[in-house]
Amino acid sequence: MPKSPSSSPSNPSTHPKHPPADDPSTRMSDVALRKKKNADAQAAFRARRANYIATLEETVTSLESVVLQLQDSCREARNESQELRQEN
Repeated sequence: MPKSPSSSPSNPSTHPKHPPADDPSTRMSDVALRKKKNADAQAAFRARRANYIATLEETVTSLESVVLQLQDSCREARNESQELRQEN
């Protein structure tokens, strides 16, 4: 049978010590701290995203260059193949 809340004494040493929730200065500093943490997290996220986008842009540029090289190579191979067919 479960104990009722009134039957078990409250042990203050097991509860973390927090300032009273009614203290406006504590509440404001908690809000300010949370806002600062959120702003820092947002700034870090924007930095990571900017870095990721820059990396993607470099990859796209590199791959576009590879595509152009492969197109040139393919064009040259087709021309050579056509010339060899005309010789025979």
